[in-house]
Amino acid sequence: MVVWSQYVDRSNVSRGNHIYALRKLGIYQHHGVVIGRADAYHLKPKPEIIEEFMVIEQNLEGLRVVTLENFLFEDGNFIKRKHSLRRVQYGENSFVYGIKRRGSSYIQDALPPDLIVQNAVLIYNDPKEKQKWSTYSLLTRNCEHFAFKCCVETNMLSEQVLAKYDLLSNTLSTATITVGSLLWGWSKKLLTNVIYIGEKLVPSSITNLTITSLDEVVKASLLGNAITSGIALIVEISVLTIRWVIYLCVKNNAETLNTYLAAGFAIDTKRYVKSLIQAGISNLSSFGMSIAGAAVGAFVPLPGATVGFSILFGFIGYTIARWGAGGLLDAFEKMITGKNE
Repeated sequence: MVVWSQYVDRSNVSRGNHIYALRKLGIYQHHGVVIGRADAYHLKPKPEIIEEFMVIEQNLEGLRVVTLENFLFEDGNFIKRKHSLRRVQYGENSFVYGIKRRGSSYIQDALPPDLIVQNAVLIYNDPKEKQKWSTYSLLTRNCEHFAFKCCVETNMLSEQVLAKYDLLSNTLSTATITVGSLLWGWSKKLLTNVIYIGEKLVPSSITNLTITSLDEVVKASLLGNAITSGIALIVEISVLTIRWVIYLCVKNNAETLNTYLAAGFAIDTKRYVKSLIQAGISNLSSFGMSIAGAAVGAFVPLPGATVGFSILFGFIGYTIARWGAGGLLDAFEKMITGKNE
């Protein structure tokens, strides 16, 4: 079942829930794992205050156990307020996952609540594990990593951090398409004006040439949009390939590899192939939609309407295709993984 809202009332909280609350005006999320009163008595050291539900969280000071009230309260230098309680959704629909904010849902299935709590307590009580989690790293060891590891028993890269690199990649491609479309639109407009002026100056001698030239200008818009989308695709593939080559160079060094993957400098082979497919489909869609936008803009009696609609439609086509392709690939991967299991 698709869950659109991540809000949860405190009366509906249960053991093993992966919860989070927004921080810094919603810029980032703070994550934790809910345990019960009985579980808290098995913690070493045992917390001074024990309520029906407690939260094991990780922050700059390492692992600690707090009440739900403390978990939700942001006690910053400039912001002091209580935030709403939200619950992370596991086993999310692939397409919905692509729409939701990173860190609020995962396509992986969560373990049973008892195992999640057991993992959280074991990590908290193990001196070596506790020491490891005492060092906070935004890229490789933060509160989201801890909660996810308890729920799925695997390491991960921060969804919140990865979202920034996805945004950067998408922005580069979109910026290339936008700039290319603008340059092509201005060039086409300049050429049209030159032909128009020539027609006025010597109408009898170049009328046929003008008609032919204007027709070629219209036809050339197809070529212009194709070139723009092609350049955007090349830029995106180049960035992805550089990140993949870095991955191949450092893959035998586990510590460096994890750091580079988390920082976005490297990309593993599976994600590289997926991103290439997304890039191809989204740029092809952008090209088709930009042509449709230019056709619509031709009927709008406003300066620059053709170029403006072409860019707008191209952006919409790129975004929808990238989300759709990502959802399909995630669903296919999940289906294959399920069959193998």
